[in-house]
Amino acid sequence: MSNAAAIEEFAAKTEVPSWARTADWQELPAAIRRRSFFSAALEDARALSAERKSVADLLQTVSKDGKIYRRDTAITELQAMMQRRGLDTGDGNTLTNPAAESRIKLVIDTNRAQAQGYARFKRSSTGGALLAFPAQELVRVRNSKVQRQWTEIWKEHGGTLTNGRMIALKTDPIWIAISRFGTPYPPFDFNSGMGVMNVSRREAIALGIMSADWQPEADPVKDFNAEVEADVSTVHPDLLSTVSTLFGDAVTVVDGIMRFVQ
Repeated sequence: MSNAAAIEEFAAKTEVPSWARTADWQELPAAIRRRSFFSAALEDARALSAERKSVADLLQTVSKDGKIYRRDTAITELQAMMQRRGLDTGDGNTLTNPAAESRIKLVIDTNRAQAQGYARFKRSSTGGALLAFPAQELVRVRNSKVQRQWTEIWKEHGGTLTNGRMIALKTDPIWIAISRFGTPYPPFDFNSGMGVMNVSRREAIALGIMSADWQPEADPVKDFNAEVEADVSTVHPDLLSTVSTLFGDAVTVVDGIMRFVQ
């Protein structure tokens, strides 16, 4: 299965070295976060670039010294680089320490999963694929140390259960609503362990998810990618200035609205 869409999606990101922590980044609209490559409270541009290159190499299954570049190699190399640049806080294996294994794993795994999630979304949500499998189910694909109450999250954000299952059309806004990242595909949160499974047209009709004559009103991938403006009126001015400067001519900010120039 081609990884081209994942590579393309990841390559389009703009590196944003910044003091901003995760909570600060959460104040930025999803449209901006999706187009940015950042690591919480990491202002070192060279370190950020190294993290980005590692993710890109893993997505492209790059060969180094005759061997396929692996996740464990990326982690070891990034830890050493962070230490050389004096970024090890000495706090041990914590998420606030840029040199910590747990922190580096989170950056690598989240970014790689987001790119791969977009690629899967693109494959399964256009043309005949959407007609054949118009719905999907939120399912656990791997165990997590801390398992969130996804059934409750689903219901709190307007989702309904179908025979106890979390199923909805792929075009349903519930997918963006449950996502910490504002995207209609996994991952839906850090280390969530949740993914999606296709639901066929026949099953979706039988379950009452859709009518037999249902047709998509638009292409969900095109609609998602067409998101070209976002309200940034509540974003910290310093972070907004950094983002605006690094995105350059690709964006404009007028009266608290950031627009992406197409």
